[in-house]
Amino acid sequence: MIKKLTPISLLAVLLFLIVPADKTSASSYEDGTYNITANALHIDKDEPSVAADYINETAEVIVENGEMNLQVTVPKSEEFSLYSLKKQGDAETKEEDDNNLYYSFSLTEQDKENAMINVITSYEVPSMDLVHEDVEFRFQLEGLDKIKQATGNNKDHESEENSNNENEENINDDESVTNDESDSDDAAATISGNDSDEGKDGAKQENPKTGDEAPIILFTFILIISGVLLTRKLAVR
Repeated sequence: MIKKLTPISLLAVLLFLIVPADKTSASSYEDGTYNITANALHIDKDEPSVAADYINETAEVIVENGEMNLQVTVPKSEEFSLYSLKKQGDAETKEEDDNNLYYSFSLTEQDKENAMINVITSYEVPSMDLVHEDVEFRFQLEGLDKIKQATGNNKDHESEENSNNENEENINDDESVTNDESDSDDAAATISGNDSDEGKDGAKQENPKTGDEAPIILFTFILIISGVLLTRKLAVR
């Protein structure tokens, strides 16, 4: 028995190690855009980073098809030029327009629980002739509780209610039809009874005897004996 269970146990452990635990399932959260606050802090202390003065605290978490992405806005400035910003371990995702740079970072379930992600940036301060590359800091995320859990069961509940309503309507329709048929049958029986009991002159007539007085008990006894004999014959075979 132990030899048979060993391969199954190994397979279970292998699947547990392979399946990622921090991925967000496609039905965990409702799709939408949620406004949060992203505070830029030093990598090793709870104090604002130098980049905090140049990155908008107001940020967005965009949930689409089960994936969460944080988007921060960096206004373009001649005093401070941020030319790289990415989450540790991920590739950089950046968009821009005439006024702002928009950086996106993927969020896992673990990031959401920790309300914190580590990032790396490179920036330049032209007035000071200062260039810093690969500077680490953190985004502390506030307001992640605004992200709504998916409510897929509501659709099932609505579907169930509609189904119940349709069933009730069908039952009511069936009862109505049955009642109508019953009333029709009663009316027909009444008319038929009146026709059989009354003659053309309206006098009540008695039904004549048919003369069929066959002994039903005898036929029943014969039928029972035949059944017993047939059963015993089949049992012997």
